[in-house]
Amino acid sequence: MRTWCVLSVLLLASPALAAKPPKVMVMDFPATNAFPADVVAVLNQFLAGAVRDQGFAVMTPADIGAVIGVERQRQLLGCAEDSCLADLAGAMGTEYIVYGRMAALEKDTALTISLVTSRTALSTQVREVVPSHSSSDLLHAIEKLVPKLMAPARPVDLAAASPKPAPESAGGLQPSSAVGANASEGSGSPVLGWGLVGGGAVALAVGGIFGVMAHNNQNTANEAVAAGNLVPTATSSAIRTDAWVSTGAMTAGIVAAGVGAGVLLWSSR
Repeated sequence: MRTWCVLSVLLLASPALAAKPPKVMVMDFPATNAFPADVVAVLNQFLAGAVRDQGFAVMTPADIGAVIGVERQRQLLGCAEDSCLADLAGAMGTEYIVYGRMAALEKDTALTISLVTSRTALSTQVREVVPSHSSSDLLHAIEKLVPKLMAPARPVDLAAASPKPAPESAGGLQPSSAVGANASEGSGSPVLGWGLVGGGAVALAVGGIFGVMAHNNQNTANEAVAAGNLVPTATSSAIRTDAWVSTGAMTAGIVAAGVGAGVLLWSSR
């Protein structure tokens, strides 16, 4: 009976805890004479890694040919329109597609990163004027922009914890300082927070079940004693075990839920 109750709780909770992360196709930055090929390759790796760090399952152009064929890959990659990118995301079975563009200006670098949905072909974009042509500055800009870009793609319960958009400058491009301040907000981990809250809820449910069983068995034992009968050793042992498991699970659940709530509050700052 105890095993069945525990399994029932875990099975009910498993869909939320084992939900698969959304799939995102992260495209490479287009090759440009303004930056060496090895630098662009590193920027591509950082872009994919930054998206993955936000809790998404990432696919890259290296995965495309094996799935949809080289010719179809060439056709879709040759189209820069959002509708083509949405087709590509659909062909790869991904929910979203991320792509970036870099333009070397006189002293600065204009960096834009866009997010396209495979269902509606609607896109959102973040952008920054990096005050140099330095690859390290570009890497830092990518790390700052991606959390803001991926906020609309997060589940509804996590979107509230994402940073608010920073106001744009008069020229339409965001200054680096504004994006940096935005990215620093909510720097906690909402995914970790919700995971702890969910785990705490499961532990509390398990503790409650074992507590009810311990209470019922204790009542049965009390009735047996009142009737002048001896309480079996197995029953006494079961009461102690159920009470110990209930106390431990309830304590762990309260601690996990409390820590998770703290993480969520911190990430929303």
